[in-house]
Amino acid sequence: MSAPPPKYELTYSSPTQEQAVINGQSTPSGVSTLLEGTALISVSYTFTPQIYNIYQQDGLTYAIDPDNTTISNIDPSVVLQTIANRIKTRGSGIIHISSGNYIPPQPYSVTLYSNTTVEGEGKLNTIMTSIGFTTRDQNVALMDLGFTGIFSYGSTGGSCVFVYNNAKNIALVRLDAKHTRGSGTATFYIYLNDGCVMDGLKLIDLTTDDTDGYGILINGVTANLAIVRNVTILRCKTNGAGLAPTRKDEWVTGIDFCEMPMIENMWIEDCVADNSWESGFHGEVRPTKTNVNIINCSASNNGRKPNALYGYGFLLSKGITIVHPQGTGNLHELVYNDLGQAVVIP
Repeated sequence: MSAPPPKYELTYSSPTQEQAVINGQSTPSGVSTLLEGTALISVSYTFTPQIYNIYQQDGLTYAIDPDNTTISNIDPSVVLQTIANRIKTRGSGIIHISSGNYIPPQPYSVTLYSNTTVEGEGKLNTIMTSIGFTTRDQNVALMDLGFTGIFSYGSTGGSCVFVYNNAKNIALVRLDAKHTRGSGTATFYIYLNDGCVMDGLKLIDLTTDDTDGYGILINGVTANLAIVRNVTILRCKTNGAGLAPTRKDEWVTGIDFCEMPMIENMWIEDCVADNSWESGFHGEVRPTKTNVNIINCSASNNGRKPNALYGYGFLLSKGITIVHPQGTGNLHELVYNDLGQAVVIP
């Protein structure tokens, strides 16, 4: 088993709070910290981000531009997309969303562009009801947001967060999804068309509960015709993935970390997948996997589908090493090792 990939922590100061964003680039920041093993190295950047403050008042959603102009609309998704478009034009920025429940007239996914950070004031405080986010660009971070409601719009498959194609250096941190419906395929959905390469994906402290899609899904069109490189999945928890009758897929798992794309360098640690419709963790047999490691993860009570075909805690295959898997109450065995080709270390 190889050492874990470097874990990048990017921090910055804003007028409202100090937050940590997992990201390996000098995107909006004050100080960047590189964690690799027990080593701690600080790197300073002089980059000063533009901060756009979003808040609600008297039934309207407002945004204060760094130039002190204000925009407002009854539809929060219009305000968010307007600011995201300004950041695209200006090159970078932070969207700070104050506490509140942001509800659009109809479900909408905000498109984010390169060098954008979206920060809430906590996943229990800043709630996106039927507002999701989509990106295919680079150096994008989303953190400290909660999601609930109906997510059914366009090509994103209804996901709370949809990251696709050649996206690079993407960080999803401290996001929570509860009681989401119409999510089509997955709550946090990573998708690549054939020929695409995605590099640098950090999924940190994501939680899902009672979602009708996969909790986390990394997928594509054709096995081995796209690549995802350098992935960290840390302290993510899924519960009840696919139990809702509105699910659109009978094969829903909690964390499907490899469905179609090739995977190079993936580190999954301290994650939990419980009460899934099918298995808890799933690593599809067909894609080529290189240096995929699952450390101290747990899967219990999976295989809730009547007569589930799989229903394992972990379904693993060649190219995967798992260390100290835990869990009880799964329909079938805790670890299914296809052809005995995964490395299992109790």
